[in-house]
Amino acid sequence: MNFRAHALAGIASFFVLLACFKHFLISVSLEEALILCFLSLFGALLPDIDAKRSRIHSIVFYCVFITLLSLLILSTTIIELVSAFFACLFLLFLRKKLRHRKTFHSLKFGVACSFIAGMLTEILFKNFYGAFFFFLGFFSHLILDRIV
Repeated sequence: MNFRAHALAGIASFFVLLACFKHFLISVSLEEALILCFLSLFGALLPDIDAKRSRIHSIVFYCVFITLLSLLILSTTIIELVSAFFACLFLLFLRKKLRHRKTFHSLKFGVACSFIAGMLTEILFKNFYGAFFFFLGFFSHLILDRIV
């Protein structure tokens, strides 16, 4: 499947779960809905992070690399400097060793990331809804990959 199909599935899964929430009288604010839509979309795209030519791989890799590089430049102690340096090296090593449809296409990885997404919305909005939205987006990716 391609980027557009997975993105569309992620957005569709957001609306399906949002409709289920409304059916069970669970309300979310506009701010929450935007974050939940992003989490669903990110969940639908994240499994392809291990495909070197995917858009999500490029976006996440360069964002993390720039963040680590800025930490390397702005570090004030030797521990921060060494940590940022080795984190940059590890990221480059990881990029070379990733194999498509292995770790990132597993339900274990999806559940772990869903838990992190749930903790994010717990901190922001005092609810765990992010886990459900992220996981449904993630699961839509796995289903689409199985179909095609």
